[in-house]
Amino acid sequence: MRKIKATLGSTCVAMALCASMIMTDMTAYAQTVQQNAKDFSSNAYAVGNLILTDEERQKLDEEGKVLRSIDDLQRVYGKNNLKVTREPKGRADNSNNKYFPAIGNQGSVGSCASWAMTYLQATYTLNKARNLDSSDTANVFSPMWTYNMTNQGAHNGTTLVDVCYVLTEIGAVSIEDVPMYNTTINSNQYGDLHAKKDLWLQAQKNQIGDAYIVDIRNDLEDTPITNPKDKDLDLIKALLDNGEVLSCSTPASKWRTTQIVENDEVPENSKFVGQDIISRCDGYEYGGHRIAIVGYNDNIWVDVNQNGIVEQGEKGAFKIANSWGTEYGNDGFVWFSYDSVNQVSSVKQGSAINLGRYRDCSLIDIVAMTPKEVDEPSNCYAEFTINSAAASSIKIDITAMDENGASFTYGVAPFKSSNMYYSVGAVSLDGTRKAADGTFVIDLDNVVKDITPDTINDYTWNINFTDSTRDSKSLIIKDVKLLDTKNNKEYDSSLEEDETINGTYTRIYIK
Repeated sequence: MRKIKATLGSTCVAMALCASMIMTDMTAYAQTVQQNAKDFSSNAYAVGNLILTDEERQKLDEEGKVLRSIDDLQRVYGKNNLKVTREPKGRADNSNNKYFPAIGNQGSVGSCASWAMTYLQATYTLNKARNLDSSDTANVFSPMWTYNMTNQGAHNGTTLVDVCYVLTEIGAVSIEDVPMYNTTINSNQYGDLHAKKDLWLQAQKNQIGDAYIVDIRNDLEDTPITNPKDKDLDLIKALLDNGEVLSCSTPASKWRTTQIVENDEVPENSKFVGQDIISRCDGYEYGGHRIAIVGYNDNIWVDVNQNGIVEQGEKGAFKIANSWGTEYGNDGFVWFSYDSVNQVSSVKQGSAINLGRYRDCSLIDIVAMTPKEVDEPSNCYAEFTINSAAASSIKIDITAMDENGASFTYGVAPFKSSNMYYSVGAVSLDGTRKAADGTFVIDLDNVVKDITPDTINDYTWNINFTDSTRDSKSLIIKDVKLLDTKNNKEYDSSLEEDETINGTYTRIYIK
């Protein structure tokens, strides 16, 4: 899969005061705002998200993975016989129900994409579909599961595209099975693929059905959002109104944070006084980070240009869930003003601040997820056990051929032949530097859509194993079979003993 884009600004109030009083009040106000402002420190929090390239976005568009309208959303929802709420409700908060997990902390590990998309978004999406409670840790998915398959075996950043591939093609396991870590203990922890049959079989039951980019045009227009009721906000509001949690990328090092203040003209602010809100994103450095969008409120106000006047372009904010622990922001959450999503602010320039320089959109590459229907799983899997000290050299393809000679091939994630951009690293299957065994289970629905135990014998199957590098690290194939878990059947392969390859390939046939 691939991912997404984001986008998100004037009623002036006359002040019946003399000129000297205005100047005195405005000076004090500006000083207060400056004192309250808090900027991001890259030394305090870890990030680690790699932004989509233009080529990646174009490919997603060609694959029909971009939502641009309510009609596009209804097309996706209609597959599950759901109807989209078209008229925005004005506010939503999807973090206040049993499906949403507790705020976590990625610590010093650059795993934010997996925290946002696996721990927060996938957990919520699947729990909501299954009516499960996230207070039970068995229902909360591990960010380390997807991070280790997408970080090239080291403490690196990852892409949302690759995390989506793991979630849609492999699935996820709970934090009980693969515990979270938030400190850099040793290098082994980054490359361990947790290659055990029970875990990989369990993951297949926790797959995301699909992922879509939510395009609100902030990449095409300088200022798509000019007020809290702007139509360009309707798509993202519709998703939130329909109870979805989204994820998005953000330039965290450019966040400019202030606090929500009380104002008689904005009664809604009184409910959130003192809470942190990102008013804009500017600065020199780029810190790629990924977060979750859990709600919105059209009536929150932040004084973007610091002139003390309530303007329409300054109203409205998204509620964001972060992965920096509960000590960050508002118990782990923070608000993002709608105007911060614009490349150019809709608010007129104020004397206290330059709204035009070094500005970035606060929310981009927005992703929506749908759950995979699990009422009738395929129950058909490929299982193989291999041994290697260099996971990055492994390429595995599963091919099915029907009676008419038509063939279907799947490049197995997270290995070299998959569609992933960055996946496993030049380490062992358990993350060490020493060769280790690993057993993997792959859903054959990735090869033949809607495969079932009744149709598995309609195809001839083979699995191609490649060791792409001739070196001192060989690939050993130890066991290959197909599984029919519904009928508790196994289909053996042509592999009669361990086969070692180095810089070459071998093809194993299913009997």
